[in-house]
Amino acid sequence: MPNFNPLNPTKHRGTNKYITFFVSRNRQPLLADYRQPETGTLYSVGTVWQVAKNPTTGIEGEMYMLTKIVANQGYWVLLAGGGIAGPLLTLSDSVGTVVVPTLGGNIQLGGTSNQIVVTSSPGTNSLSFSLANGVPVSSVMVDSAFPTGVNPVVPTSAGLMTVHGVTIFNNSIPLAVVTRAINTYNVEIQLAAANATSLAVKSGLAHFNSTMFTVDANGFVGAIGGPVHTVAIGTGTTTAVTYTATGTAGQILQSGGAGADPAYSTATYPATAGTANNVLMSNGTNIISTHVVSILGVARASSTTATATTADCSNVTIPTTANTDDVISVTYTPTNASSILEFEFDCAYVSTSTSLFAIFQGTTFVQAFPGDTNSGGQTIHFKFSMTAGTTSATTYHIRSATTGGTTLFLLQTTGSAALYGAVGNTSIQFNVKELNA
Repeated sequence: MPNFNPLNPTKHRGTNKYITFFVSRNRQPLLADYRQPETGTLYSVGTVWQVAKNPTTGIEGEMYMLTKIVANQGYWVLLAGGGIAGPLLTLSDSVGTVVVPTLGGNIQLGGTSNQIVVTSSPGTNSLSFSLANGVPVSSVMVDSAFPTGVNPVVPTSAGLMTVHGVTIFNNSIPLAVVTRAINTYNVEIQLAAANATSLAVKSGLAHFNSTMFTVDANGFVGAIGGPVHTVAIGTGTTTAVTYTATGTAGQILQSGGAGADPAYSTATYPATAGTANNVLMSNGTNIISTHVVSILGVARASSTTATATTADCSNVTIPTTANTDDVISVTYTPTNASSILEFEFDCAYVSTSTSLFAIFQGTTFVQAFPGDTNSGGQTIHFKFSMTAGTTSATTYHIRSATTGGTTLFLLQTTGSAALYGAVGNTSIQFNVKELNA
């Protein structure tokens, strides 16, 4: 070989040294193989290394050449494999990016995780590429097809299928996957619709009036209930609910009639019923609760019988049933012990001395009323009121007497003639009236 000195040259040119340009060893060369172990001298660039029989690494017959020594490392390039074919020097991708092999002459092929699997078969000197999850999708079967769509949907020549997400009017199919054009399919969701009854097929995508509903981050819908402190007004089946204006304290909601919305009154009303027996009354501006005396019951007694009494009761003596005579009585049952009983008595009489009339509750003296002396005739009339104090049936009496020991004539003259014309034209009247307290 040119420029290489033989072991015993016949002519001497240049330095006399032993040049090794071919070695055979039972392993592959390493970066550490830059010196000859026999002589300790550097391998010459261009030295060929053969993997010998029964190698510890590599395949018998592989051929390597030393291309350079840098930083005490030898760079050996595979020239030939152990077979009849030469080595694979590089691989490149579809855009021409070159990948060179390792020192051992290997370029490892890999697939994207969970997508492509590369499987080697050394016995057949082959590599297999397969999908990680089985057979690739070549078409998609959808719910239905409409012109110009074809079911199943297949990709374009470029391997593409177009998918659209769309909303459609309510057609009683809440969700469907359909094709309406070639190489294309839609995921269609219907819009919600109002319905008289609960039907799942009417369900759909909806949004809500923000003045009437709240929707939280989970899509949960709640009714707001309208403006604060107002009342909802029905507006029919196609129009949203409206609300009244906010009323003021004491106003009441009044109907506007069959053709108008209800509204709050101008006048205010009491918030409570007030005291028992109160009534609502206008004060010219508002309605107020005020107490009104009302009649809860009445008992009356009347007599046209002329009578005379000689009972004697001094005006300094307490009237009793022993020193007075009964004139007229009435029985009454109060409805409330707190009620007011009003007594009213009227009678024409003649007396030649001072007379006395008294109210008794049963046999108990209540109140006395003195009469005048008048032999020509006069009328006594009085009213008296007191708390009932009971709800039991009670008999009330008018009793009379004189204070001078003479005779008291009721409805008649001292000569026993009927007063004012005839018997029956006048009468003794005794009324008991119950009033609310």
